[in-house]
Amino acid sequence: MWENELSSNHDDIVQCVGYFRSRPGFERLLSGIRDKYISLSYFGGNVKLTSLTLEEKEALEGFFQKPFYKNRTVTLSVEQFQKALGETKFAHVGMEDIIEGYFGESLESKRDQKKREEQLWNEFLDRIENGFDDTFSLRWFRSVRQNGGAAYSYIKLFYQENSNLLFETLTLVMQGADAFPVWEGKRKRLDIFATDITGNPHFFDVGTKAYRLLFYLIEAYLEMHPIDQKMWELGDKQYEVEKRMEWMFQVGLLSDEISNRTVTYGVHLRRSSGRLHRGMEGFWEEREPATVMLYQMRDVVEAFGESRKVYVFENPSVFSVFIQKYKDIKVAAVCTNGQLMFTSLLLLDLLVKGGCVLYYSGDFDPEGLQIGDKLKGRYQEKLVLWHYGVEDYEKAKSDKTISIGSLAKLDKIQSVELCGVVECMRREKVAGYQESLAGEYEIG
Repeated sequence: MWENELSSNHDDIVQCVGYFRSRPGFERLLSGIRDKYISLSYFGGNVKLTSLTLEEKEALEGFFQKPFYKNRTVTLSVEQFQKALGETKFAHVGMEDIIEGYFGESLESKRDQKKREEQLWNEFLDRIENGFDDTFSLRWFRSVRQNGGAAYSYIKLFYQENSNLLFETLTLVMQGADAFPVWEGKRKRLDIFATDITGNPHFFDVGTKAYRLLFYLIEAYLEMHPIDQKMWELGDKQYEVEKRMEWMFQVGLLSDEISNRTVTYGVHLRRSSGRLHRGMEGFWEEREPATVMLYQMRDVVEAFGESRKVYVFENPSVFSVFIQKYKDIKVAAVCTNGQLMFTSLLLLDLLVKGGCVLYYSGDFDPEGLQIGDKLKGRYQEKLVLWHYGVEDYEKAKSDKTISIGSLAKLDKIQSVELCGVVECMRREKVAGYQESLAGEYEIG
């Protein structure tokens, strides 16, 4: 008997749906009723039909038992539709059955859809969590899940694009974070690290989603082990690259090991084995400058100079004149060669840590002063801004005009030692260059 009732009810639904489908004039009305349900989560509201066709007027007149032939526009409530349906042999057929049968798909309100999507999202996050024990990456993931933020938003966006790819990528990235070389006091090339974790040396390449996710985890590591990040806040894309290199270095990852370099003279490096870097020692024996690449710094734990004072030059020509001038004297110098690369900063950090005092001198343009200012902020009393007086600027002045946009960078200079030259540069609006002071640099 129960089966007969089910069959009868199903047959009634089929007949009812067939009635509406056989009359195209109902399409816009039923579509409007469906849209109202999706929006309201219940059957209600009004449906407005404009520019009624003859086909629609005939269908509506037959169903609602009232004339529509004079109407161009009509507004019908869902309640009116249900009342008219109640006057037919299909009175017992539910609205949901009619709409689902007519359109051939399940009816889901926005509220239900949102609830279902939220459930699927949480199930996805649970799958990620269940794949890890109590590790660094799991603690990060739980924090992101609970507190939201940029990482959460990016993961959610990635999920909406391709949830399967996100699961695979995020799982591998988190496994990578739990295997950061720094946890074992080691350093490793980024491509080798990627191969070890994923089998793909390009998995963490710049621009990939994995690269971006990896940096969210590196950022979390740096929150636990803070470093001075103000050095790279110079508004230049080059320094964004250097900042990311420093971040990676902090977790034991090396990138761009060969082209990222600095030049030294009279500087010694000690490896983790306790032995001095023999290549550097050879250059010093010959009294020649040595190029230090990030590759060479991967296991260096100490740096010191022939002199406690280390003279740091932005300009390679001035650096060359300086070391030639003091070839017969024990002196230590570093040349950053224009852009301050991460290798230079890493070396300066080690020199200061080893008890050296830095004497920094660069060009008289806003960008050069910014670098000096940031270095002063990083090393404080361990760095002297050398030959940055007004009289030095007057000697170094050129005829190159500083643009308005570049002059605005002077507003961010904070070092008291640079106030005089900043005001002078604002008035003069011309840059000055170290080459004009090449003969002025004397060791103290």
